[in-house]
Amino acid sequence: MERKLRTRKILHHGVITHEEASEREDDVLFKLAQWDLVEDWYLYCKRSQNQIEHIVANHLRLADSERCELSQMQDWKYGSFNFNVPVIIHSDRRGRFGNRVLLRLPLGRNAYNAGEGGFDSLANEKVRCEVATYAWLDENCPDVPIPRLFGFSFSDGPTFSSLRTAPLYRRWLHKAQAILRKILRLPCPSQFYARRGLLGLRSPYMLIEYIEPSKGSMLSSLWDEGSDQPKLRANLCRDLSRIMLSLGRLPLPRIGSFTMDNAGIVTLTNRPLTDQIALLESAGVDSGIPRNRTYTAMEPYLLDTLKYHDNRLVGQPNAVIDEEDGREQMATLAIMRTIVSHFVSPALRDEQFAFTLTDLHRSNIFVDQDWHVTCIIDLEWACSLPLEMQQPPECFIEGAVDNLTPDDELPMFESWRQVFMLQFEQVEKEYATKGPSRAALMQTGWDSRAFFYYLALKSVTGLYAIFLQHIKEVFSSEVATPDAFRETISPFWREGTAQILEKKIRDKEEYDRRLLDAFTEH
Repeated sequence: MERKLRTRKILHHGVITHEEASEREDDVLFKLAQWDLVEDWYLYCKRSQNQIEHIVANHLRLADSERCELSQMQDWKYGSFNFNVPVIIHSDRRGRFGNRVLLRLPLGRNAYNAGEGGFDSLANEKVRCEVATYAWLDENCPDVPIPRLFGFSFSDGPTFSSLRTAPLYRRWLHKAQAILRKILRLPCPSQFYARRGLLGLRSPYMLIEYIEPSKGSMLSSLWDEGSDQPKLRANLCRDLSRIMLSLGRLPLPRIGSFTMDNAGIVTLTNRPLTDQIALLESAGVDSGIPRNRTYTAMEPYLLDTLKYHDNRLVGQPNAVIDEEDGREQMATLAIMRTIVSHFVSPALRDEQFAFTLTDLHRSNIFVDQDWHVTCIIDLEWACSLPLEMQQPPECFIEGAVDNLTPDDELPMFESWRQVFMLQFEQVEKEYATKGPSRAALMQTGWDSRAFFYYLALKSVTGLYAIFLQHIKEVFSSEVATPDAFRETISPFWREGTAQILEKKIRDKEEYDRRLLDAFTEH
C-alpha cells in the first residue's frame, strides 16, 4: 500500500516536505520535537497568563493603579532557543521601562513537561550565562547598547530583580554590602537583588526591555534595500568596530563564559557556551566539555571544540550518509586536529583574551535609518575568546558559512570585510588599545586562512566543506585523490573507525525509517 505523506512544521523553515527533510544535514526529528515544544509554550503561557502578569508587575514594582497584560498571541515570537512573549504596560511611568517588556523563556528539552530532574539544566546554564553577560556589560561596557534587564529567575535557584526598580532602602543596602565586600576583597554582587516570596514560572526566564520601532529596526529587515550604500556600510562597520573594541578593553584571564550564582555574583567560571554546544546537547549529543571547564591557553580549547565535532559525528543519527561520506568526515577531522598548531601564534596562545559577541547575525542587531547601531540583543552565546579569534562579524555572511566560495558569496563578503577593516583600523587608533593591534591580527588571520579554520570550528555542518574550499590548499594543492584521502587518513581519526562506520550506516537507515514515519499520515 502506497504511503500518503504530509508536510510538517519545523523552526525557521516553516512547512517542510519529507523530500526536503531527507536532504537536510541536521537532525530533522529533533527539529520536529522542537516545534512541539513551541506549541507547548503557547499553551502554557496562555494558561499561565495571570501568573505571568503578576510576576511582571512585581519585577517592575507597578502601583495598584497600574497594570500589565500579555500581548495578543500573534505577537509572540520564537527562535531556535527562546520563546518570547511581549507584555504591555499600562502606566503613566512607562518612561522607566517603555510601553512593553519582553518575557524570554528558553526552549529547553523539558520545557513544558519537566521530568523528575526538573527543567532542562542546559536552559538554566544558558540563562545564568546570559544574565551574567548583561550584568558584566552594564558595569564594564556601558557604551555597548543592549536592552535593559529588569528581572530573571533560575528554576534551580532564586528570582532576581534589577536595582533600577528597587525601593530606595534596598539600593542603599546593596551599596553598603558592595562596599563591605570590597573592603574584605570579596567579589561584589551584581546590580540585581534576590526576591523572597516571588514565585517564578516552571522554567527559568528573563524580563528585558522590548526594543520598540522608535529605537531601531532589525538590520535583517533593512539589508536588501541598504546593503549596497557606502554611507550605510561605513556607519554600520564603524559602530560594530567600536562595540568590539569596547568589549576588548578589559583583558580577561581565561577562555569561558560569565555565569551568575544564586547570590548574584558574576564569575568567569563557565565553559565557553556557544550555540553549537547548545544545539548538540539539546539534541542529546554530549559535547564533551564539562560546564565548569575554562581554558588559559588557546590550543586546548580548539582541540576540545574539535572533540564535539567528533561527538556529533558519532551521536547524531543522520550525521553520516554512507561509508564514503563517513570516511571523508573522519579524515577531515583527523587533519583539522593535526594542523591546529599552524593557526595558533606561539606568542599569543596563552596571552590575554577578550569578551566576544559570537552571535552577531543581522536579526540580533538593531539600527536607525542611517545604520548606526542602536541595540544588540540575544547575548547568551557571548564568551571570552582568544584575540586571534576576533573576526569580522557574521552579519556580513549571506546564508550558510559553506557558501563562502568564489562562485557564490565570497566576493560579497570580501567587499564587506574590506569596509569593516578600514573602519576598524580607524576606530582602533581612537581607542589606543594596549597589546597587539586587533586589526593586524584580523588581517593576518585572513591572509593565513586562520579565519576559515575558526569559522569551520563554529559550524558542525559546515566544517567539511570549509576545509575543502579554503584550508586544504594552504598545505597542498595536490593532495591525494579523494579515494586515497578517505582511505588513508580516516583510520587515524580514532580507534575502531570501521566498526563506528557500520553503526553509523545502521543509524542512518533507522533515522530514515523514523523520518518517513514522521511524515506519513496515520
